[in-house]
Amino acid sequence: MTEKNSSGFLGPSKGLTYVGNHAYAFSGLVRQSSTGTEDLLVFDTGSEYLISNIQVAFGGVRINDDFQANIILNDITVAEETYNNNFESGSPQYFKMIIPPFTTVKVQVEKQTGTAALDSFAFIRAKIGKP
Repeated sequence: MTEKNSSGFLGPSKGLTYVGNHAYAFSGLVRQSSTGTEDLLVFDTGSEYLISNIQVAFGGVRINDDFQANIILNDITVAEETYNNNFESGSPQYFKMIIPPFTTVKVQVEKQTGTAALDSFAFIRAKIGKP
């Protein structure tokens, strides 16, 4: 897993950046093919809790494309949001959660229906809590 430790944000990456008592990750814009699942963020936490706000957002023009945002901790889906392009706007999906220590975190999008490529991104901002 990719993990960065630095004094500042280093730009798009699937990994986590620690800055002081906060942690951040930003996937950058990811283009998904017309089918399948794409990992936007993948990282392991250390010995701290992350009091987090995770956002998944989608861009570009889609016609009749449905997709699902998934938050996966240690290979278990703990949160998901299905988006139906026929009836909903392209607003971002927010997930607030406390992520425990020593956890593998995955944020992904899964194409449900439709044929167009999907532009998406994810970010996490978290305050570090000590056990």
